[in-house]
Order: sequence, then C-alpha cells, then structure tokens
Amino acid sequence: MILDTGSSDLWLPATGVKCVRPDGTSQGVEACGFGPLADNTFGIDRIADQNFNIAYLDGRYVTGVLGYEDVGVGNITVKHQEVALIDHAYWQGNGVTSGLIGFGYPSMTSAFHGTDPALDDDKESSAARYTPWIFNAIANDLIPHMFSLAIERGANGGGGQLALGGLPSVTFDNTWASTPLRMMDVKTGSIQGAKNYSYYAMVRTPTIRTLRPGARRQLLLNCRTC
Repeated sequence: MILDTGSSDLWLPATGVKCVRPDGTSQGVEACGFGPLADNTFGIDRIADQNFNIAYLDGRYVTGVLGYEDVGVGNITVKHQEVALIDHAYWQGNGVTSGLIGFGYPSMTSAFHGTDPALDDDKESSAARYTPWIFNAIANDLIPHMFSLAIERGANGGGGQLALGGLPSVTFDNTWASTPLRMMDVKTGSIQGAKNYSYYAMVRTPTIRTLRPGARRQLLLNCRTC
C-alpha cells in the first residue's frame, strides 16, 4: 500500500473494479496499475447509505463503498476499522502497490452520506467523518502518540522506514527541533479561522521578510504529501 500523510483514508481496489480514463470512459483494469485486488465484500459489516469518494491533487480519483475490517500494520492491529473498497477508479499505479493508507486527521476523511458519489458536495453536512487507522491505534493505546518516517531515495534505496510510536532504525545525529502543529482550513489553506486540524501544518518562527522593506509575515509550512 501507499503511505500518505496528506490524506486520511484507507482504501483497497476490489475485484471487479472499473478502471476509467480522466474523462470517465472505461479502459482495462490493467491500465490503473493496481497490484493484487481485494475480494472482501464486507458482508454484514458494510456501512449502509454511505459512499467513499476522493480526488487527489494530481487528478487521480477513486470511489467505492465503506465497511469495517480488522486492519494490521506490522504487528499492530486495529479492530473494526472503517475502510473503503474501490469499485471505480482513475489511477496510475506501479503494478505493485494496491490501495493507500492515509495518516492525516479525521477532518479530511472522504466518506459521504448517500450511495451516489455524483451527488457528493463539499458541504460539511454531506461528510460522514470517521477516525482513521493511525488515530484509532493511538486512542486504543496500541502505540505512543507519534509516528516517524525515514525516506530513502534512489531506485535501489528500498523506500525507507516507517516507525509507529517511535523512531526508525537509521543513523541520526540526535539534533532535534519541534514546533506545535497548527489548525488549517483545508479549503482556503489558511490558519485564520480554522477550527479543525487537517494537514500537518506549522508556522515557522521567527517571521520572514517580504520583498517590501520593513514588512514581515509568517511562513506557513504545510506537509500535504511528505
């Protein structure tokens, strides 16, 4: 699966998924580049009268149904976790990974009331927010309140390491910096008036200079897909 800190949902492509082009016309499932497909249909654990619908900044999108499954990452298992099975997708995968797990905040989950994704809108009343896997793992005391990534680059790099509740087993110099996370409005990208945590956003201090002599402003750092 792909790990994404800029979204919050966990989804898998289901057997029978319909693969489409950007304009919505059908194409063979191999064009989406998924790895193995999931055959679970949720059964009695399917969530009625809801649908899953997410679009990413690069134009890819997937839709499907929602339900509950026990989900394990390494040796850490969250029971009865809400997840999505995808039945419609415009995707450009690598033929290896299947689906995505998001470590973002609950305010960015992509479940909606109703069964027709075409009727979804951006009103908060239309959203059916839920708790993502990482937040359930923390709330259930399965891991301490942190996760960390060591990203390794290069074709032969192996991809790096994810550590849940601690630090990855890589060499580091033990020099640290920390700053509080800030609430940020997903739609406007502003911290002004924001009421919920969304992206992992922080404000760099001290303030930085703008081009106008003597003027100063704050720099908002927004980690959407780091």
